[in-house]
Amino acid sequence: VPIFSTLAIFVFSNAWNDWFWPSLVMHSDQTRPLATAIYKYVINAKRLDLNIKFAILAMIMLPPMVVFLTFQRFIMRGLQLGGIKG
Repeated sequence: VPIFSTLAIFVFSNAWNDWFWPSLVMHSDQTRPLATAIYKYVINAKRLDLNIKFAILAMIMLPPMVVFLTFQRFIMRGLQLGGIKG
């Protein structure tokens, strides 16, 4: 189970952070992933306050943190089992 939870975290973070390919392929705002749409919004904004930028960053970071915290106990159990000799 620890291996699958680690793999799930890596797959989720890879899919979540993948914005280069969708930015090249998808031209509609309705079909873009969240990270790509927010990146385009921040880049195209003429003037954006720091409060709004940090709120956007918090929205982007929240789902990966929830996934990690969900699977953290399985990863720690795998580390503990792998470190015990005997």
